[in-house]
Amino acid sequence: MHRARSGFVKSRTAQTNQIRGLLSEFGIVLRQGIAHVANRLPNIIEDAEDGFSVVFRELLIRVRSYLLEINRQIEALKKLDRYLAQKQY
Repeated sequence: MHRARSGFVKSRTAQTNQIRGLLSEFGIVLRQGIAHVANRLPNIIEDAEDGFSVVFRELLIRVRSYLLEINRQIEALKKLDRYLAQKQY
């Protein structure tokens, strides 16, 4: 289970870096950190004055959705790990 969780964490980091890279192509530079990117992304997507095309905005919505799903998987595995740890004692 730890190996699976570790894989999700690596995927989340890669997804976050991909989002930062996509945004940097449009002059939006976000500092490193999953929480920072996750907190800023909804406002960036909804900003109608940023000049993004409909297609790029849709791409951002999809990569954000994937990032949220990875986070859900990580949290689910954490809960399962805690549950199993309690059952052993």
